[in-house]
Amino acid sequence: MRKELFGILFLTMLILNFSGNSQAIGQTYFSDNFDSYPPNVFPSYDSGWQLLCNGAGIADQFVDTNQYVSNYQSLQLIGASCNSACAYHAVTLLPSKVSFVVNIRLGQLGYCGCGPALAAFGLYNPGTNSGGTSFAGVSFNCDGYIYGGDNGNINGGGSVRLMSYETGTWYNIRIDVDMVNKVSNVYIGGALRASDIIISESDTPTGIVLCAGDAINTSVWYDDVCVLDLISPIPLPTPTPLPTPTPFPTPIPSPLPCSPATLSANGLLSIPDLQYSSLNIWADFQVVNRCSPPDFCLKLTNSGTN
Repeated sequence: MRKELFGILFLTMLILNFSGNSQAIGQTYFSDNFDSYPPNVFPSYDSGWQLLCNGAGIADQFVDTNQYVSNYQSLQLIGASCNSACAYHAVTLLPSKVSFVVNIRLGQLGYCGCGPALAAFGLYNPGTNSGGTSFAGVSFNCDGYIYGGDNGNINGGGSVRLMSYETGTWYNIRIDVDMVNKVSNVYIGGALRASDIIISESDTPTGIVLCAGDAINTSVWYDDVCVLDLISPIPLPTPTPLPTPTPFPTPIPSPLPCSPATLSANGLLSIPDLQYSSLNIWADFQVVNRCSPPDFCLKLTNSGTN
């Protein structure tokens, strides 16, 4: 019951996280947070997990209660010099387009062994040889960087540098795998780090693999592992641009009302109700000579312009 409840909550969080990356999530094919297994031992065979190679020894590959992301347990793997520790789980009806999500933590920055990868994971096909074939893998290398890509060996380390990492820190990593177009995209902490990484292998993956690399005593923890069907988003139609509105013409203001000018009996020009801020007068009058204080007198002369 506890494992099923985790699956529901974990899937809900994944859907919310994926929606921010413009992707739609379909069926869940596999999920495990390692909380349903007895601690301090590797999950039993009937759990579906297989220990393909035992690294530092079988006793060092177990369900741990000291480090975890969700609830109280995770899977710890410890590699050894030239001997990795890899846990494989088959995924039935694995589609050609999936998202593979893991949380991973490295305990310390170990020395490089027979390969650069201190930890690595991805889609996998164990095949008939001991090396198997990895697809769209991600590796934490001994140079302090995370890499994406695969070269046919899970311990080989990827070829596309993604970002640096710190030991003792949990990283949420999602790999969108497209086996139709043979490319993968890698997200770390929800941020896209690399897109269209070439998948060179022509074989078909059958499940997933989690590994501690073949360096000396490098502890690696995995938690909240999930494989989901990735459905490509349906593109939205391009909106039709609205026509540019025709601007309204600027209205011409109506002239203010004005009473006509009159000439008084004494020859003075009277302009009542003057409401303009400026006045242009064209006049042809005789000189006004009947004006004396305290009258206000205006002398007009012939003017052809203002």
